[in-house]
Amino acid sequence: MKKIRFKIALLPVCIALLFVQCKKNEADTKPDTIAGHIPGMGKTSGNLQGMPFSLPGGIIINNGITGVNPLEDVSGYCQVKGSGLFVLLQLSLSNNTGKDTVLTLPGGLTFHAGNDDMQNGILLHEVKIPLQRDEACNTILFAYCANMLKHASDNGIPYEFGPVTNAPPLQDLVKVLRSKDISVDPEYNEENVSMIASLQSAVWDITDGTGLTHDDSTFINSLN
Repeated sequence: MKKIRFKIALLPVCIALLFVQCKKNEADTKPDTIAGHIPGMGKTSGNLQGMPFSLPGGIIINNGITGVNPLEDVSGYCQVKGSGLFVLLQLSLSNNTGKDTVLTLPGGLTFHAGNDDMQNGILLHEVKIPLQRDEACNTILFAYCANMLKHASDNGIPYEFGPVTNAPPLQDLVKVLRSKDISVDPEYNEENVSMIASLQSAVWDITDGTGLTHDDSTFINSLN
Protein backbone atom coordinates (compact mmCIF):
# COMPACT_ATOMS: atom_id res chain seq x y z
CA MET A 1 0.00 0.00 0.00
CA LYS A 2 2.85 2.42 0.65
CA LYS A 3 4.11 1.95 -2.90
CA ILE A 4 0.62 2.57 -4.30
CA ARG A 5 0.27 5.77 -2.24
CA PHE A 6 3.63 6.94 -3.54
CA LYS A 7 2.65 6.44 -7.17
CA ILE A 8 -0.69 8.20 -6.70
CA ALA A 9 1.07 11.12 -5.02
CA LEU A 10 3.81 11.25 -7.64
CA LEU A 11 1.67 11.36 -10.78
CA PRO A 12 0.09 14.82 -10.30
CA VAL A 13 3.46 16.20 -9.22
CA CYS A 14 5.06 14.84 -12.40
CA ILE A 15 2.33 16.33 -14.57
CA ALA A 16 2.55 19.72 -12.90
CA LEU A 17 6.35 19.88 -13.13
CA LEU A 18 6.42 18.88 -16.78
CA PHE A 19 4.37 21.96 -17.62
CA VAL A 20 6.59 24.41 -15.75
CA GLN A 21 7.45 27.34 -18.04
CA CYS A 22 11.17 27.93 -18.51
CA LYS A 23 12.56 31.41 -19.16
CA LYS A 24 15.50 32.37 -21.33
CA ASN A 25 18.46 34.16 -19.84
CA GLU A 26 19.54 36.95 -22.16
CA ALA A 27 22.64 37.89 -20.14
CA ASP A 28 25.84 38.20 -22.16
CA THR A 29 28.05 36.23 -19.78
CA LYS A 30 30.36 33.25 -19.97
CA PRO A 31 27.98 30.33 -20.74
CA ASP A 32 29.01 27.93 -17.97
CA THR A 33 28.73 30.53 -15.20
CA ILE A 34 25.05 31.48 -15.46
CA ALA A 35 21.73 29.73 -15.12
CA GLY A 36 20.11 28.62 -18.36
CA HIS A 37 23.46 28.40 -20.17
CA ILE A 38 25.18 25.41 -18.54
CA PRO A 39 26.64 22.95 -21.09
CA GLY A 40 24.78 19.64 -21.17
CA MET A 41 21.93 20.98 -19.04
CA GLY A 42 18.59 22.52 -19.89
CA LYS A 43 18.50 23.29 -23.62
CA THR A 44 22.20 24.13 -23.78
CA SER A 45 24.30 21.88 -26.00
CA GLY A 46 27.77 20.60 -25.17
CA ASN A 47 29.30 18.17 -22.74
CA LEU A 48 28.77 18.28 -18.99
CA GLN A 49 31.56 20.28 -17.40
CA GLY A 50 33.44 19.91 -14.12
CA MET A 51 35.87 17.74 -12.17
CA PRO A 52 36.15 14.15 -13.47
CA PHE A 53 34.86 11.40 -11.18
CA SER A 54 35.92 7.77 -11.04
CA LEU A 55 35.20 4.88 -8.71
CA PRO A 56 37.78 4.00 -6.06
CA GLY A 57 39.89 0.92 -6.68
CA GLY A 58 38.16 -2.37 -5.96
CA ILE A 59 34.62 -1.03 -6.52
CA ILE A 60 33.06 -2.29 -9.74
CA ILE A 61 29.73 -1.61 -11.43
CA ASN A 62 28.66 -4.82 -13.14
CA ASN A 63 27.17 -4.20 -16.60
CA GLY A 64 27.41 -0.43 -16.23
CA ILE A 65 24.84 2.12 -15.06
CA THR A 66 21.34 1.77 -16.51
CA GLY A 67 18.20 3.86 -16.23
CA VAL A 68 15.05 2.77 -14.45
CA ASN A 69 11.49 3.95 -15.07
CA PRO A 70 10.53 6.43 -12.30
CA LEU A 71 7.29 4.56 -11.58
CA GLU A 72 8.93 1.17 -11.13
CA ASP A 73 8.62 -0.60 -7.78
CA VAL A 74 12.09 -0.39 -6.25
CA SER A 75 11.40 -2.43 -3.12
CA GLY A 76 13.31 -5.46 -4.39
CA TYR A 77 16.68 -3.75 -4.67
CA CYS A 78 19.54 -4.19 -2.20
CA GLN A 79 19.65 -0.47 -1.37
CA VAL A 80 17.75 2.67 -2.41
CA LYS A 81 19.76 5.88 -2.12
CA GLY A 82 19.80 9.50 -3.21
CA SER A 83 17.04 11.99 -3.88
CA GLY A 84 15.08 12.98 -6.98
CA LEU A 85 12.05 12.25 -9.16
CA PHE A 86 12.84 11.74 -12.82
CA VAL A 87 16.30 10.14 -13.01
CA LEU A 88 16.55 6.68 -11.44
CA LEU A 89 19.71 4.69 -11.95
CA GLN A 90 20.60 1.06 -11.34
CA LEU A 91 24.13 0.27 -10.19
CA SER A 92 25.03 -3.36 -9.52
CA LEU A 93 27.97 -2.70 -7.21
CA SER A 94 30.64 -5.23 -6.28
CA ASN A 95 33.08 -4.62 -3.43
CA ASN A 96 36.37 -6.32 -4.24
CA THR A 97 38.51 -4.26 -1.87
CA GLY A 98 38.87 -7.10 0.64
CA LYS A 99 37.16 -5.13 3.41
CA ASP A 100 33.88 -3.45 4.26
CA THR A 101 33.78 0.02 2.73
CA VAL A 102 31.55 2.97 1.92
CA LEU A 103 31.23 4.32 -1.60
CA THR A 104 30.80 8.10 -1.45
CA LEU A 105 29.21 9.91 -4.37
CA PRO A 106 29.72 13.67 -4.04
CA GLY A 107 27.06 16.32 -4.26
CA GLY A 108 27.11 17.86 -7.73
CA LEU A 109 28.03 14.57 -9.42
CA THR A 110 26.37 14.35 -12.82
CA PHE A 111 25.24 11.39 -14.91
CA HIS A 112 25.29 11.46 -18.70
CA ALA A 113 22.46 9.71 -20.51
CA GLY A 114 23.48 7.50 -23.44
CA ASN A 115 20.40 8.66 -25.36
CA ASP A 116 20.15 12.33 -26.36
CA ASP A 117 16.39 12.31 -25.77
CA MET A 118 16.86 11.37 -22.12
CA GLN A 119 17.56 13.64 -19.16
CA ASN A 120 21.03 13.90 -17.68
CA GLY A 121 21.06 13.54 -13.89
CA ILE A 122 22.65 15.35 -10.97
CA LEU A 123 23.04 14.64 -7.26
CA LEU A 124 22.26 17.57 -4.97
CA HIS A 125 23.84 16.02 -1.89
CA GLU A 126 26.53 13.54 -0.92
CA VAL A 127 25.35 9.92 -1.08
CA LYS A 128 27.04 7.20 0.95
CA ILE A 129 26.53 3.57 -0.10
CA PRO A 130 27.85 1.02 2.44
CA LEU A 131 29.20 -2.15 0.84
CA GLN A 132 30.23 -5.29 2.69
CA ARG A 133 33.37 -7.15 1.72
CA ASP A 134 32.91 -9.34 -1.37
CA GLU A 135 29.29 -8.17 -1.58
CA ALA A 136 27.33 -7.60 -4.79
CA CYS A 137 24.60 -5.04 -4.14
CA ASN A 138 22.09 -4.03 -6.81
CA THR A 139 21.45 -0.41 -5.83
CA ILE A 140 18.89 2.14 -7.03
CA LEU A 141 20.11 5.72 -7.03
CA PHE A 142 17.66 8.64 -7.24
CA ALA A 143 18.96 11.82 -8.94
CA TYR A 144 17.53 15.10 -10.19
CA CYS A 145 16.81 15.95 -13.82
CA ALA A 146 19.08 18.50 -15.48
CA ASN A 147 17.05 18.88 -18.71
CA MET A 148 13.41 19.81 -18.14
CA LEU A 149 12.21 19.19 -21.69
CA LYS A 150 13.78 15.75 -22.14
CA HIS A 151 12.37 12.33 -21.21
CA ALA A 152 12.73 10.80 -17.75
CA SER A 153 15.01 7.81 -17.34
CA ASP A 154 13.67 4.49 -18.56
CA ASN A 155 14.55 0.85 -18.19
CA GLY A 156 17.75 -0.20 -19.90
CA ILE A 157 18.91 3.25 -21.05
CA PRO A 158 22.69 3.41 -20.50
CA TYR A 159 24.17 6.11 -18.28
CA GLU A 160 27.72 6.92 -17.26
CA PHE A 161 29.36 9.05 -14.63
CA GLY A 162 29.75 12.65 -15.68
CA PRO A 163 31.92 15.17 -13.85
CA VAL A 164 31.17 16.91 -10.57
CA THR A 165 29.62 20.10 -11.91
CA ASN A 166 31.62 23.31 -11.80
CA ALA A 167 28.64 25.53 -12.66
CA PRO A 168 28.51 28.15 -9.86
CA PRO A 169 24.68 28.27 -9.56
CA LEU A 170 24.58 24.50 -8.99
CA GLN A 171 27.65 24.50 -6.75
CA ASP A 172 25.93 27.12 -4.60
CA LEU A 173 22.77 25.00 -4.40
CA VAL A 174 24.72 21.89 -3.39
CA LYS A 175 26.59 23.90 -0.76
CA VAL A 176 23.36 25.22 0.80
CA LEU A 177 21.87 21.70 0.87
CA ARG A 178 24.85 20.11 2.67
CA SER A 179 23.26 20.77 6.05
CA LYS A 180 19.78 19.66 4.92
CA ASP A 181 18.28 16.16 5.03
CA ILE A 182 16.96 15.58 1.52
CA SER A 183 17.60 11.84 1.15
CA VAL A 184 14.69 9.60 0.24
CA ASP A 185 13.29 6.78 2.31
CA PRO A 186 12.85 3.56 0.31
CA GLU A 187 9.15 3.54 1.20
CA TYR A 188 8.58 7.24 0.55
CA ASN A 189 5.62 9.32 1.70
CA GLU A 190 3.73 12.34 0.42
CA GLU A 191 5.92 14.77 2.37
CA ASN A 192 9.05 13.38 0.73
CA VAL A 193 7.49 13.64 -2.72
CA SER A 194 6.48 17.27 -2.13
CA MET A 195 9.98 18.19 -0.92
CA ILE A 196 11.69 16.48 -3.83
CA ALA A 197 9.30 18.06 -6.34
CA SER A 198 10.13 21.53 -5.00
CA LEU A 199 13.86 20.80 -5.22
CA GLN A 200 13.44 19.55 -8.79
CA SER A 201 11.67 22.77 -9.67
CA ALA A 202 14.62 24.70 -8.17
CA VAL A 203 17.08 22.70 -10.30
CA TRP A 204 15.10 23.49 -13.44
CA ASP A 205 15.04 27.17 -12.51
CA ILE A 206 18.85 26.95 -12.75
CA THR A 207 19.29 24.57 -15.70
CA ASP A 208 16.40 25.77 -17.86
CA GLY A 209 15.52 29.15 -16.38
CA THR A 210 17.20 32.26 -15.07
CA GLY A 211 18.20 31.06 -11.61
CA LEU A 212 16.67 30.36 -8.23
CA THR A 213 13.51 32.30 -7.50
CA HIS A 214 12.56 33.92 -4.20
CA ASP A 215 10.16 31.02 -3.59
CA ASP A 216 12.95 28.51 -4.24
CA SER A 217 15.24 30.19 -1.72
CA THR A 218 12.47 30.46 0.88
CA PHE A 219 11.68 26.76 0.52
CA ILE A 220 15.32 25.67 0.69
CA ASN A 221 15.95 27.75 3.79
CA SER A 222 12.93 26.12 5.45
CA LEU A 223 14.37 22.61 5.16
CA ASN A 224 15.82 20.95 8.24
